[in-house]
Amino acid sequence: MYFTDFYFKEEKIPNWNETINSNDELKSAIKVLKKINDLGYEALIVGGTPRDLLLGKEISDVDIATSAPIQELEKHFKNHDIGKNKDFNVIVIDVDGYSFEVAAYRSDVYDDYSKGVGATKTVIAKDFKSDSARRDFGMNSLGVDVDGNIKNHWGGVQDIQNKIVKAVGNPNDRFKEDMIRPLRAIRQASKLGFSIDKDTLYSIKSQSANIRKVANERVLKELWKMSEQTGEKFSQAIIMLKDVGLLQYILPELLKLKDMKHSEIHHPEGERDSENNPTVWGHTIEVLKSNKEPNALLNWCLLLHDLGKINTYALSDKGTHSYHGHSEQSGKMVEEIGKRLKMDNDTISAIKWVSENHMKFFDILKMNNSTVATLVKSPYFDLLEKTAYCDAKSRGDSLFDQKEWDDIQEKIEKVRNMVKGKDIVDPVKKVINGALIMKLRPDIKQGIQFGKIIKDTIDYVLNNEIDINDTETIEKFIKDWK
Repeated sequence: MYFTDFYFKEEKIPNWNETINSNDELKSAIKVLKKINDLGYEALIVGGTPRDLLLGKEISDVDIATSAPIQELEKHFKNHDIGKNKDFNVIVIDVDGYSFEVAAYRSDVYDDYSKGVGATKTVIAKDFKSDSARRDFGMNSLGVDVDGNIKNHWGGVQDIQNKIVKAVGNPNDRFKEDMIRPLRAIRQASKLGFSIDKDTLYSIKSQSANIRKVANERVLKELWKMSEQTGEKFSQAIIMLKDVGLLQYILPELLKLKDMKHSEIHHPEGERDSENNPTVWGHTIEVLKSNKEPNALLNWCLLLHDLGKINTYALSDKGTHSYHGHSEQSGKMVEEIGKRLKMDNDTISAIKWVSENHMKFFDILKMNNSTVATLVKSPYFDLLEKTAYCDAKSRGDSLFDQKEWDDIQEKIEKVRNMVKGKDIVDPVKKVINGALIMKLRPDIKQGIQFGKIIKDTIDYVLNNEIDINDTETIEKFIKDWK
């Protein structure tokens, strides 16, 4: 929900007093502003908070900018920390348990634009207009004073009103200063449902290759923030990355999915190629759209689950398209991409496991209980279940088999009740072990056969839900085993 044109024209945060009283962090920030004002200096709430206040969104991490020298703030605020922040004219002030970054009005200094990594240091600026000129986009360049008045030097209020992401000043300069900013533009646009200003968009496209100079850790950070939205919004971000030419440098594997044909019978959904064939790319986008929850890890599973189809495509004599073994290949590619983007090992393991096992989910009705139990015991099973659901729903309601899905859920629940949060295999192994086999089947010597009879007996007990105390039934199976 956006506030009315009246409020935008007034350039004042509506219902300011009520807004302050409803948010303890904002209330504490106002205390800092008032104290700085009492010292004879200007102080404003800046960054994302003014934007979010105008958009009616929840706020957190309130930042403050001021005309006061840092040295003055050090004198008058007892609870503060400065350390290395002093080089950037920033002090951290603690009030009521909240920490606020308070920065002197400043301008950025760039030692080497070719690196595009952001400012290397700052210098004091004369006023907020000069300070706000260093911001990336108009909607992030706003300031709000203690009375809720908006300082709007770069058209940020109008950008929010017009629902556009627009660079402050010359977009070419903004993107040369910090080459991660094109990703931020797309993140903001997809998150808010905004479009990107045409000049800003042109600069992003013309400088897209510069993203190769940005450290992978910074790229992943922006991509991850994009993925912390619903799958619908994340899919829009991925499409925008493709359209502006960034995806080819960040995740080139995804673009190859546009050339991978899908079966019209099994996958009619999504974007088609020039010959009107459904594609794996189209399927992947539709899978993302099926996810209605803001879940970053799930979105990455959905995005990468079918990558292995790049390496497993086959065309039969009948003209059908197949991708046998693509799950295993997807797992390998996930590991490669995860390491390239500097994902942590736990994240890579989760996405890889889901990618490798996503096809197994639809075979659960054919599996014995012990095999299902192995899947269910995984810490990533819930993630697999959600991935499978989005995968199935993406094909459309006419192809989604609700009864089959309900039957799968019923079997999973049955196995879960067997497991009850515990390992159902280990207790059985304590009873069905080498000693029992040697006692009942002295004819079987240790070796391959010996291991197989143990495995078969364990599977028999689990799959037929035999009580582990039913020694008569278990011993009969062992004696009769061939």
